[in-house]
Amino acid sequence: MTDDVDASSPWPRLAAAVTLLATAWLGSGNAEATSQTADTLLAALGTTSDENARIEILYSLGEYHSDAVRLALEGIAGDGAEAGAVRMQAICSLAGSATAESVPLLMQITETDLRERHGYWACAIPLLGQIKDRRALSLLLRVALLNDEDIAGMDHMAISAIASMADERDVPFLMSVAYVVPVRPTVMQALGRIASPASCEVLVGGLQDGEERETVEAAQRGLKKIGRSALPFLNAALKHPVDPVFAGRVRALLAEIR
Repeated sequence: MTDDVDASSPWPRLAAAVTLLATAWLGSGNAEATSQTADTLLAALGTTSDENARIEILYSLGEYHSDAVRLALEGIAGDGAEAGAVRMQAICSLAGSATAESVPLLMQITETDLRERHGYWACAIPLLGQIKDRRALSLLLRVALLNDEDIAGMDHMAISAIASMADERDVPFLMSVAYVVPVRPTVMQALGRIASPASCEVLVGGLQDGEERETVEAAQRGLKKIGRSALPFLNAALKHPVDPVFAGRVRALLAEIR
């Protein structure tokens, strides 16, 4: 059984020779040199057992985008015999090369974290959102609806991942979590992008004074995209006493949409 990730530990430095070699190749801007650098790093990864060195090499591999790199990172990410910090770095470094083929492994890692609490989800869940493969949706929905203080933040990351891949089918869920403060701007951006008439009331609420700039802009984009179907909701918003900032935003949209 491997140790869990110690998030407070600083990333160690690799030996100066390896660091200088990587820096020189990365700075060359040459595709062949870049490939050689990835090969050099992969070769070094295969020959060193030092945990700190492996972490640094894995960190550097996050800059490369190839199947060879992806397969090497996935192999370590899924290896329960690896040290926890090494596995964590491999998962995080997959951000540069992950594809739809990475989804089953990332889902498995997340499922395991629900039971064993290693902390790997902190990189696995955002990666699922980055890949935008709806095979992960049911798992992400399950995580998003968890109410467990032991995994604080895991649910919010799952909501953000869902928002990144959401379409019209996901509007009811997005509306149900639109007032979860830590992820409100992200959810509102998804609703604004999808621009479903069903979300008009929630989008109008995003025009309130005190909302984050990203929330206001997403609400404005979404309502303009919805167009005339949003007019009844905008008009209704002015029938009650409202703050002047909100009223100004509503009137500006009414003038633009009409």
